[in-house]
Amino acid sequence: MKKRNVQNSLMPFMLGIVLALLGGCDSGLGGFSGAVGIGDTSGGMGEIRIGPGGQGQSLTALPTTELDTMTYDVWLTGPSGPIDPQSFGPAGGSILLASGSWDITAKAYIMDGNTRRLRGIAEDTITVSPGKTHTVKMKSCIGVTTAAELKDIFTPSPNTTDDTLYNRYPPDTTSGAGDLIVLENKSISINEGNITATVAATGIISIGEVTTGVPRHVTIIAEPGTTQTLTSAAFTVEDGASLTLGKTEYTGKLVFDGGGIDYGDLNGGYGAFALHITGGSSLTINGNTEITNCKNRNGKGGAITLAYDSSLTINGGEIYANENTESTTDKSFGGAIYVDGSTFVMNGGTIRNNSAKNKGGGVYIATITNPYTASFTMNGGTIKDNSADVEGGGVYVEEIGGRKATFTMETGSTISGNTAGGFGGGVWNNGEFIMLGGTISNNTVTTDFRNGIAGGGIYINSDSSSIFTMMTGSTVTGNKVISTESSGGSADGGGIWGVNLSINGGTISNNEASSDTGPASGGGIFVTTVGTSGGFGLSGGASISGNTASTNGGGVYVEAGGPSVLCDFNMFAGAPTISGNTATLGGGVYIVDAHFTMDAGTISGNTALDSGGGVYATSSSSAATFSASFTLSSGASISGNYASTNGGGVYTGLASGGYGLDFTMSGGTISGNTVYGASGSWASGGGLYLGSAVVANMTGGAIDGNTVQGGGSRSVGGGIYVYTGDFILKNVTVSGNTVEHASIAQGGGLYTYRPGSTAHEMGDGTKIINNTAKADLPDGIAEGGGIYDNNNSGPMPTVSAPLTITGNEVIGGTGTTGGGINYSVVGGLLDIHNNSTFSENKVNGVTGSGLGFDYIGDSVFIFTIVP
Repeated sequence: MKKRNVQNSLMPFMLGIVLALLGGCDSGLGGFSGAVGIGDTSGGMGEIRIGPGGQGQSLTALPTTELDTMTYDVWLTGPSGPIDPQSFGPAGGSILLASGSWDITAKAYIMDGNTRRLRGIAEDTITVSPGKTHTVKMKSCIGVTTAAELKDIFTPSPNTTDDTLYNRYPPDTTSGAGDLIVLENKSISINEGNITATVAATGIISIGEVTTGVPRHVTIIAEPGTTQTLTSAAFTVEDGASLTLGKTEYTGKLVFDGGGIDYGDLNGGYGAFALHITGGSSLTINGNTEITNCKNRNGKGGAITLAYDSSLTINGGEIYANENTESTTDKSFGGAIYVDGSTFVMNGGTIRNNSAKNKGGGVYIATITNPYTASFTMNGGTIKDNSADVEGGGVYVEEIGGRKATFTMETGSTISGNTAGGFGGGVWNNGEFIMLGGTISNNTVTTDFRNGIAGGGIYINSDSSSIFTMMTGSTVTGNKVISTESSGGSADGGGIWGVNLSINGGTISNNEASSDTGPASGGGIFVTTVGTSGGFGLSGGASISGNTASTNGGGVYVEAGGPSVLCDFNMFAGAPTISGNTATLGGGVYIVDAHFTMDAGTISGNTALDSGGGVYATSSSSAATFSASFTLSSGASISGNYASTNGGGVYTGLASGGYGLDFTMSGGTISGNTVYGASGSWASGGGLYLGSAVVANMTGGAIDGNTVQGGGSRSVGGGIYVYTGDFILKNVTVSGNTVEHASIAQGGGLYTYRPGSTAHEMGDGTKIINNTAKADLPDGIAEGGGIYDNNNSGPMPTVSAPLTITGNEVIGGTGTTGGGINYSVVGGLLDIHNNSTFSENKVNGVTGSGLGFDYIGDSVFIFTIVP
């Protein structure tokens, strides 16, 4: 970098100023009495001076009464180990030490009545040289409680008016000791050892290395009890320097107002900014600091630009109402903060009401410049009410050229109320986003000019390398993706849209996906895949609840991205729940051309305005590699869900042109679900609907307490409805299910409809017990309390022992038949093997009507019991 000119008129004066202590408030350390020798003298001795006075400078900052009572305590640790504290009276003193590096802490006290009060503290590391005299240089000040005491630290600069204050203690050009700057009357003066720069209304201050190559470390504060404002100022911090804004122990407010408004293309194209941190430097922002009304016309960071392995730490304060005003939409990144290949840590404070034309209304982070890595850790604080015209209303995390940026969100942090015009109202990510805690809430993606928007809370880019992990303590709630596009724009993923999702805990609740004219899917989560594989894992205590989608998948929507892509959705390990969600199809879960495995957890209390209250699974592709599947295992529960038409618990079936879908149930329960019956159509499958060409292999588990009731032309299959597919039912309990209708109710436990030649097997421990078919009208029809088999053209099922059909019942109407089984067949042979049980089945309360048969035309039916 270009070295700055040394202001020679100041240097003799400043080099003659040495630090006493905060309490001494003197410009020199001299006139000591006595010396104390410590340590091994064989290596030569050096001297450290402690105390007031000397070098022809008078004491003006403190009353004589304070100076008369000033005492000093000194602690030392060095090559000879720790030294017992040394105490000195008002005159101070000196200490002789063996040569080498010594850490020193000195504290100054005054007597306030009978109380010994801390007046100041000095800390340093000093290399002691034989025969040399060293003085202690101030690094931090404490014990100051009033504005008057704060002013005691300072004297006027020799070249400015008394209204402009600067650090009276000269910078340490050998150890990089810090400068403490106080703002007063809207102007500052910073001394860097080789430059004194003053900012009044506008200006640029550069904080970097001094002529010796030692970086500067500057702290700026406002005087306690005041508000100090810089208008249109800009700072560059470079060459490993550091800048700190505000100190938590002071109550004064420091305001940057309109920084960088008048600046053009500075520092390699980074444009106008309030604060530009680069070259391994750092910026720390503490409480009572505000940065506002900054505008960047060159695209990268409305208020703060961070680049080249630098760091930003925000502990408090507010960054608000800043703008990235670059008119070229695809070059506008970061309404408030732009991070390239650097580290950003947010422990507190607020980033709010900032805006960008393109990406990252609040924060933009990317790994652009090799070999540096970008990361953002949010331990606390709030990012709220920011906006991006396209992507990432709150935060935008980008991978560039395979260099992945990371975003880690911890408990106590909040991203809320942000908006984006296209994708990611709260967060847009194609790097690595790890949500260990915190809340992403009430963010929105909405538009009336885009044909397809997504990710109200979080958008994980459709890139196989993008990663999102969510853990216990995390919350994604109240986010929305809303399309008002009149020509049919889609709106997907109210809470989260993405690929490669791992939800190991946390809550995704009350999010919404809706569109005025187009599809809107995945109220809670929308998952798709790219490349060759991907998917979604849900485990632990994760909860997806209360979300809505106007089309498909109120809680979760999962689809494969192409015929050669594998897309897996797994519920496993722990007790994940999907509950209380609503959609037209698939109130809880909607999968298309994907593989859903449910080994654990609960899907409950969800509502489908059409079909699939708990789960809707379908295949839409004609490609064999693209077929869908749903596997239900022991430990999983689908219960208490509602659908208007078909599949209160689960709906499976092929869409037009779909190749195939497999349903496998080896355990688990489908219980207490309801189809309440829309008018004008059949109401089917209270627990489970197995649609056209579905291959069902059920070898364990239970279908219990499900109901089909109410409207439509007919209610069928209280527990299970099978339509034309291959169906194996072994070692499954179908119990306590009900089908109820005003005029036609068929198959309280099981209804099968098989017009073609398909495999149909029952037995091996299957139990059909205590199911009911009920007609509510006097002339209504109730058939098959346990089973109604509408096999009007196909072969009879294969039945193997043991099969139990007991306690089933048909109630009401004049056409009541088959308390246990009702077959509507065209010929065939039904073999029921030994050890099967038929008992206590009833028709209108009369026991002994266990088997009922409905013959069609002149067909012949043969029933054989095989001993």
